[in-house]
Amino acid sequence: MLVLLFLSFLPQQSAMDEAIALMQRGRSNPARAQGKADLQKAADAFGQILSIDPKFSPALYMRGCCYFYMRKDNKARADFDAVIALDQKMSGAYFYRGLSYMYTASLEKAEKDFLKAIELEPRNAGYYSELARLKSMMGLGNQAMAYFEEAIAVDPNHVKSLDLSANLLNQTCQFDKALTRWEKVVSLAPQYGKARFNVGIIYQAKGQLEKALSIFQDLHQKNPNDWQVVTRLIQTYQVLGRLEARNREIEKLFAMRASNKKSKLAKEARYCRHQWAFEDMWIYAFEYFELAGNESKKYSFMVTEKDKKTLRFEISLGSYAEANQVARQAGEIGQGERIFHLDRYEQDGAHTPLRKLEADPGYDKMQEMVTQLLKGETTSAGK
Repeated sequence: MLVLLFLSFLPQQSAMDEAIALMQRGRSNPARAQGKADLQKAADAFGQILSIDPKFSPALYMRGCCYFYMRKDNKARADFDAVIALDQKMSGAYFYRGLSYMYTASLEKAEKDFLKAIELEPRNAGYYSELARLKSMMGLGNQAMAYFEEAIAVDPNHVKSLDLSANLLNQTCQFDKALTRWEKVVSLAPQYGKARFNVGIIYQAKGQLEKALSIFQDLHQKNPNDWQVVTRLIQTYQVLGRLEARNREIEKLFAMRASNKKSKLAKEARYCRHQWAFEDMWIYAFEYFELAGNESKKYSFMVTEKDKKTLRFEISLGSYAEANQVARQAGEIGQGERIFHLDRYEQDGAHTPLRKLEADPGYDKMQEMVTQLLKGETTSAGK
């Protein structure tokens, strides 16, 4: 989104062109060593130009952008301040200074700069989009959506605004609208972010499971190492009743986790293996990868309201070190064996023991048990 100004009139065109090329290459991978090196070289090259003419605003602006991409925010803002002092109509300087403020949590200053950039260049969809992101960070979802709509009104194909506004719509359970926007993102930029994955999730939520499955299978074929796609395959196969396929994906997920101890997956204690509706409730079923610690769990069923967010209570199957020790000493179980306890936990922390089990019954039996408990819940509530 760089604004390249008056380059055809620059007195040091060749030096500027070389520095800009370095900057563009560096900003494509600013977190990597080569990207950082390219950005620093570009900043130094702009500095050389500024040593000849310290008030040459295009070089000041470009160097500020280099510093911004390197996360050297104080230096970036100093250059943008200098640009604005020289040219108060330079919208890009306000915009990038606003981004810098936003990324360093100076949200009010960021908002002021974004609004000024929009005032100077009202037909720039990117300016509205970043202001919308800022409003979302501030917890002002309605205002964020309004600015995303402004961005899309300026540019109906602005992919970032379509994607981020779809996410907001999805969070407020406006699934059809979110689906329409993510499908448009996929048509405009098939590899953009997680748009296609999100389309699959919405099909899953709407019960259009074959469509969801087709997307997840295709994504998995293209990137077999994306464990989040594997969890969605597990969930979808579960609801479709294709349990052999489900079990293969579960084995694959556990193998992926074991094969790379430094991966993000290895840091996850559990995964969501099933979610479904029951009466006026929505249940998320989690399976833990390991029985670890004194209060280890195997399964956790988070029972929410139908909004899928408001937690009612949790039912969990755990195997606790102290209980296992007592059972071994009593001769109830042998070395290496475990007993399990089914428990209910309320939002306020209240705990109700439900059942003692001599072994892990497996997920499918556990789901049956939980369903029976939920039937009792609805019966006692007069359902």
